[in-house]
Amino acid sequence: MSVQNVDMARRSGAGGFLGLDVLLTDEDGNPIDCTVGDLDVQVSIAASGSNSFTDLPLQDLAIRCNETRTADVAIVADNSRSALEYLPQIQDGAHRLADAVLDAGGRVSVVRVETEAHKLIALSDNADTVHDAIDSFEVTRGWSALYDGFRMANETLGGTITNPLDATVYDSVDAFCDNSRTTAIVAFSDGDDNNSAGQSQTEQSLIWYPGDGIDTTFTDVLDLRVDDITTPFYTVGLGYYIDDDKMSELALRTGGRFLDVPTPDAISDALASITEYTDSTHQVCAALPTQECGTFTVRVDTTWSDGGQTVERTTEHEVHLPCDHDPTGRTASMLLTLSNPGIPNTTARELSQQAVAWVSPVLRPKVLVVLDDGHHGESPQDAARIRSWLLQSDNNASVDYLDEPTDGVSASALTEYDVVWFSNPGYPMDDRQTFESLLAFSSQGGGIVLQGDDMSWSFGNAWSMAPLTHLDWIDNGVRECGALVNNDKHDAYSVTLSADHPMLNGIDGSTFLYGDDIDFTRPRGEGEEVLASANLSNGSCREDRPVLVGWNPGRI
Repeated sequence: MSVQNVDMARRSGAGGFLGLDVLLTDEDGNPIDCTVGDLDVQVSIAASGSNSFTDLPLQDLAIRCNETRTADVAIVADNSRSALEYLPQIQDGAHRLADAVLDAGGRVSVVRVETEAHKLIALSDNADTVHDAIDSFEVTRGWSALYDGFRMANETLGGTITNPLDATVYDSVDAFCDNSRTTAIVAFSDGDDNNSAGQSQTEQSLIWYPGDGIDTTFTDVLDLRVDDITTPFYTVGLGYYIDDDKMSELALRTGGRFLDVPTPDAISDALASITEYTDSTHQVCAALPTQECGTFTVRVDTTWSDGGQTVERTTEHEVHLPCDHDPTGRTASMLLTLSNPGIPNTTARELSQQAVAWVSPVLRPKVLVVLDDGHHGESPQDAARIRSWLLQSDNNASVDYLDEPTDGVSASALTEYDVVWFSNPGYPMDDRQTFESLLAFSSQGGGIVLQGDDMSWSFGNAWSMAPLTHLDWIDNGVRECGALVNNDKHDAYSVTLSADHPMLNGIDGSTFLYGDDIDFTRPRGEGEEVLASANLSNGSCREDRPVLVGWNPGRI
């Protein structure tokens, strides 16, 4: 007995719906018809990294026998230069996978990836058509528009890129189950993408290989859905240098599997676990808690009995529930390291205390100061110093401190606080779990301060910080008009606190020099107020950059 895949969809509020396909086989590996025996399932959920599981109510669970259910599978084959020596194995694996899907009554589509991505065939149940497409694979030593290929594969399944917060909200387990098709994308690749935005090409080669005009990102791939239900990815790692992190994250976040193939000969074992998915007969659907969002561990206890024998199995799966962002809390984005030697101590103290007072939804807030674990040793004392300043204010009921966990801060860790101050003095945020927990916290009316001179973008631009900052990131500000501004060793920005605003009481109009890089951003025009700005101390050659931005949903 095995759980073959996990798919997810939104429900009203936070939380979501979870779908599982359960396969039972006899001792020879043949699927057991779901009309034979009885299957019982218990689903429980825990915050990521926690061992405290909560059982879901049985009335929020549906178990169905889908003996006639067939699969639609999109095959993505990497034909870029890195796949040159693996092409025969990729073709062999794709042929065998296609046969398994077609023999079970399913359909297959094929996408080839090189400098551009190409949809070779739409979904088809014709074996000759499918195998001819696979036989046409050819490595031409090109770049890799892999993410474009994933997007096109999802389009062949009838899906789109769907922002998690724009996806259809299902209102019942039965409605979710009714719309949950057996779909999957199976990718044979080393995981390297270097041209989905044409970034590896010259102006001349862009004329020859213009692509389809859509620049697909890794974040877009994580948001691929069919009927607003997450499309599971089965990623088969083939190549000398496999991006295990990206390939495994893609499979984990979408409910599929990552299968690392250390040698070409091991591809048979990898394919066996994928083709089982197309044989799954029991469909299990469950409603997940509405008060939670982010990354969680789901434990599935399954028991099957036919009266003569009983089989039990427990499996655990990471699931990712998107957070609604309908903010009612204020946010302050402070693109500064407050312990920078150019900022007067009194100014930094007043600014921190008044920022908390302004974003707080209550008069005497409980405050949590969080230090990003990805600070890389740069000014880690900044967060502790901010906490000490906040403790000096009688306006705060309490001020706690937290070193960010490795996988990010869970939404449940923030529930007892009124204000969260998130600090990374010199690097971007690197845990999406934390970002989405802050979104959920904001939607529940909590006040947020984001602080650090690289806080307007995420590490590697893995996702946009704009839903919290209301700023569009342009560059990190190390170089400005030919001048180097970094580590207080070169030029310096002149920062002006320039607004009549409660965050600047008593310090409005003051200026100071800041010798480290400050992100260059532009306001999005979503009701945010720029309260402080910076420019080179030796004169302006580009517009002032925002340094302190306040966002109040009451002003929209």
